[in-house]
Amino acid sequence: MTTSSHMHIGFEAKRLFTNQTGLGNYSRFVVEALATYFPQHHYHLYTPEMGKLEEASRIMGLPPVRTILPPGPWKSLAMQSFWRSFVLGPSLSSRAHHDQVFHGLSNELPYYISSKIKTVVTIHDLLFLRYPQLYKMVDVRIYLTKTKYAVQRADQIIAVSQQTKEDLMEFLGADGQKIAVIHQGCHAIFREKVSEEYKDKIRKKYQLPEGYVLNVGTVEERKNARLILEALVSQKLDYPLVIVGRRTAYQRELERYMARHKLGHRVRILNDVPLAELPALYQMAQLFVYPSLFEGFGIPNLEAQHSGLPVITSQGAAFSESAGPHSLYISPQNADELAEALQKVMSDSALQRKMASQGAQYVERFGPTSGRLRAHQGVSKPALVGTH
Repeated sequence: MTTSSHMHIGFEAKRLFTNQTGLGNYSRFVVEALATYFPQHHYHLYTPEMGKLEEASRIMGLPPVRTILPPGPWKSLAMQSFWRSFVLGPSLSSRAHHDQVFHGLSNELPYYISSKIKTVVTIHDLLFLRYPQLYKMVDVRIYLTKTKYAVQRADQIIAVSQQTKEDLMEFLGADGQKIAVIHQGCHAIFREKVSEEYKDKIRKKYQLPEGYVLNVGTVEERKNARLILEALVSQKLDYPLVIVGRRTAYQRELERYMARHKLGHRVRILNDVPLAELPALYQMAQLFVYPSLFEGFGIPNLEAQHSGLPVITSQGAAFSESAGPHSLYISPQNADELAEALQKVMSDSALQRKMASQGAQYVERFGPTSGRLRAHQGVSKPALVGTH
């Protein structure tokens, strides 16, 4: 495929500037990849606010990147949502910007985009349709309306996993011919070896035990950390467990369970851990366990394998895509099955080394160069050959 010179590509980039994890990481990954590897193009980041993330500041400093703040009262969340849906689209056609392609980085496209502008949307998951009970009904309706419009309007759809592509076709009747599966890579910081001195510093800061089992992800019902606690209790396993993630109301349920079964001495829950400290937490662990009920892809599985950890994760969905053929898979509803897998890995150092080695090889396919090239292909294709 050839590329046209000096393309103007716009992005709805609020989360790039304000979200430290998930969708923010994905937004920064795509824009930095394109701006670094394809600097001949112009990249416009549309956002109602700048935020104060250091990572976003670095991307803003790349020569082909320009940040565009809209005039107007867009400070509140409600007004920002209105801007994203109804004001941003018409502004893309202004002579000042000349955008040829617009990329919605998180499941939606603005309304009223000129038909002259080719559109790309990244769909991360359809959790609100698979697990509507986890959402308010009004939110399900809003997400469905926005996602359906984006899928119909887009010239190219990027799905972050084969599972998401299949869900788009099953739930929304999306045209499979215009869906490209482009797996997301994880943050480059997880590819770096942490010094022993820094590990000691983090170990002391959080009073971490030796050889712990690690779980990383927002502490919410869908991530299913309670299953790990149940596995420890069901087989009276004495492995230390460290859970790392943003606190939600669900954490109280975990804390009550821990108190009821007297797990406080061997289970730690760490909230608000800075990104810079996460690699050390991974690299000091002995095993990573991720029994989530459903994911669009499962980035923590990549982070763990880059960190040299064996992985136990859930069967089905996109987990086999992120964890690969060498990981162990369990039912996310079966604590005894997880307990058996924990015992199998924790008691066999040779198996740990084998799983870790194969995992490190597997995740190289999600490395920065291949990911950046795939991201560029997904963005540029509709500008060159796509039509409505």
